Amino acid sequence: MRRMKSSSIKGCVLLTLAVAANHSQAAPTEIKVDTAFAAYGEMHRAIAATFMQAHPDIKVVFNAPASSYDELFQRTIRGAITGSIADVSFQSYNFVRPLVDRGVPLALDSLVAGEANWADLGYLPNITRMANVGGKVYGLPFNTSIPFIYYNKTQVRESGSSPDAFPRSWDDIASLAKSISDHAGPGTGIYVDYYYIVANLTFDALIETRGGRMMSDDLKEVAFDDPEGISALETLHKLGASGMIDATRDQAQQSFKAGAMGIYVGTSSDISALKSAADAAGWQLGCAAFPLSNGGRYPAGGNAGMITTKDPAKQRAAWQYIKFATGEIGQSIVAKYSGYMPSNSKTIENPSFRSTFDAHPCYKIAVDQLPHVTQPFTFPGPNAQRISDAIRERLRDVVSQKRKPSQVMPEMVSDVKALLPK
Repeated sequence: MRRMKSSSIKGCVLLTLAVAANHSQAAPTEIKVDTAFAAYGEMHRAIAATFMQAHPDIKVVFNAPASSYDELFQRTIRGAITGSIADVSFQSYNFVRPLVDRGVPLALDSLVAGEANWADLGYLPNITRMANVGGKVYGLPFNTSIPFIYYNKTQVRESGSSPDAFPRSWDDIASLAKSISDHAGPGTGIYVDYYYIVANLTFDALIETRGGRMMSDDLKEVAFDDPEGISALETLHKLGASGMIDATRDQAQQSFKAGAMGIYVGTSSDISALKSAADAAGWQLGCAAFPLSNGGRYPAGGNAGMITTKDPAKQRAAWQYIKFATGEIGQSIVAKYSGYMPSNSKTIENPSFRSTFDAHPCYKIAVDQLPHVTQPFTFPGPNAQRISDAIRERLRDVVSQKRKPSQVMPEMVSDVKALLPK
């Protein structure tokens, strides 16, 4: 048998080592991503696929989606304790502060400062502040929605009102809801999702659109018992008295989608689903923003992309991914697959996106409110979720007509004060 020369053997070994080293260098950095709601899985996968085409050195892997923001928050806390936390997490704006209080997410300020063209990337200043805590940036805005009003134009017309002149005050909206209920039967007038939307966003919006606030700027004193807060509670009482029945959000949405309910108050993230349902059922969808007073603001719902890994290499890869997902291309995919408003001005200014306004006027109504959008309120301290739960039970008493706003407000204030940090 012919024997290989020593030099040949050495050459093969060196070549093999070189190939192995090259393969090692080419191996992509893998990042695991946490999200909520399986319904948005296709959207996330589309963003990741487009991202990986542009960044073959990074592999994006999704964990099974959480069923809710609450479940995602609890999963993240457990993961931080056990060391099984994802590298990127798309957390509800309302859970940013509780996660920061627990030291979970990475502050992004140094990464933002390292972007020479940051000002040109399309991040709207008021939207970017959604994931700010204590003056630091802990996330980039990914999905943004505002409390929103939907109505069935056929139901409105049959009640004797004009579907093209939707009321501009809550008192008039309550009157319209009662007219629809009187015409079509109990429970057909209106449904207000004050209970199921995370962190009392609807109640917060009713206060902040009036120019009020939930707490003082230093987060030391309750402020929702001011005239704006009392007015918000009275509005919920009137809306409840207009024929609203106690039902789950899913039950109410099914009724509205079928054309059996006149007005549905939820968030703008439902635009796409409700428009499709209306088209399928043969009725015309109308939309309106919450009435807004001078100095009022729309607290936003939605979520931010946050970096939760401690590994420097994965942090660099995660930064590239959340920038892409919240940038012009990622946000155009968000708009395509959901009812969420783009959180990036580059997407909004793109002619291909703006052309959708003609086909979907509800999108335009929602996007036009972006200059008035602000960070949703989150109570400070470890009892934030317990405070939210306590408030919504008090709100249920008001909406269901069991108790008057004047009775509930002082008790709600007492509940909150007892759970705030001392």
